[in-house]
Amino acid sequence: LMPRMSEVWAKTRDCESIFRAKHHRVEYSGWTSRDMHMPSAERIAGRVLHVAGDSDAKGTEAVLAAAVAMPFTAFTIISRRKRPMASVANINFLVDVSDEVLAEAMNAHRIHLCPSSYEGFGHYINEAKACEAVVITTNAPPMNELVTRDFGVGVAPSRLSYKNLGTHQHVSGMDLADAVSRVMAVSEGILSDLGRRARVDYVRRREAFHAFVDHQLKHK
Repeated sequence: LMPRMSEVWAKTRDCESIFRAKHHRVEYSGWTSRDMHMPSAERIAGRVLHVAGDSDAKGTEAVLAAAVAMPFTAFTIISRRKRPMASVANINFLVDVSDEVLAEAMNAHRIHLCPSSYEGFGHYINEAKACEAVVITTNAPPMNELVTRDFGVGVAPSRLSYKNLGTHQHVSGMDLADAVSRVMAVSEGILSDLGRRARVDYVRRREAFHAFVDHQLKHK
């Protein structure tokens, strides 16, 4: 279908790079996601959240392994599946929750685990940033494009796999557990500041995406 397209809009720079080899006209659009921010929510210290979703690229297996390696740390995993993916004592599984419960959980947890092997839309990273979370993700494109050292933490990938045009970069559970431990050792004041920076970046990217679309609609 590519020759039929007049142009390609790329949500990430990594996507832009991939499709420039496939099409003569590729433009970087950026992207945004729902703003689930609840300013009055009380953040829970010492707890971490992972929104599993349906994709195998979310890094959920690494999160499960990290939880096993950190038995005295409370993890929450939100899944769309009808039953828990594993029985781990320190994981609170929330299954098939409403958007309201999801938003409450995302705002209540200061630390979000988003160890994706790849991201197309980046929704759960964007939504975490919108909620002023400190995001721990994979230090590889395009995840480290969405989460920088200014406000988040990257975990070095330990292995690669390939699917379609994307290079998937996977983190290990032990490396993820180490990153969680380091973040939990940081003061609440610093974590709050990092969370505020994350939301600033979310808003900046949202406004840039809207401006791009407005410009395209006015000049096409």
